[in-house]
Amino acid sequence: MPLSKWSEKLPQPLRKNGLMLLGIAGILLICFSDLLFPSSEKTEAAPTTSQQQVLQLQTQLEELLAQIEGTGEVSVMLTLESESEQVYAQDERTQSQSGQSGGAATNTFETSHVILNTHDGDAPLVETTYLPQVRGVAVVCQGADDISVVTRITEAVSVVLDLPASRICVTKMN
Repeated sequence: MPLSKWSEKLPQPLRKNGLMLLGIAGILLICFSDLLFPSSEKTEAAPTTSQQQVLQLQTQLEELLAQIEGTGEVSVMLTLESESEQVYAQDERTQSQSGQSGGAATNTFETSHVILNTHDGDAPLVETTYLPQVRGVAVVCQGADDISVVTRITEAVSVVLDLPASRICVTKMN
């Protein structure tokens, strides 16, 4: 039965409001579809290797600083100048050709290709990995009201991360 004949059989008020109610019901189904039909695809983004390294460094630094006499509870935050970076091994070739007989023109061709590691499923061969560069450190601890504790913390962070004291902030925890 065609839709027009079916809708003619409905009473007039239901015909007008029915389409509007049907539209509202559709919109509500779309809005609440995540609640009614939860998707298993939604997962939290896994931390990248660089983020894992920073979290590990923060944890190690907190553990180290907590061992300094008088610090008490310690919390550390690192800010980064750059992310970790990998440099891949490359095969570089240079080829030179002289110009016509007696000519001074020389053409130089350079080619480079990334070397693949066949033992690792043809992944690029990593030559060097540069670790993330720390820009600054904030240390919040209970013992920061004692200047000698602040000095020891600043010196320890400076030595461990090779940072000047001007990039290290130590403050008291409430």
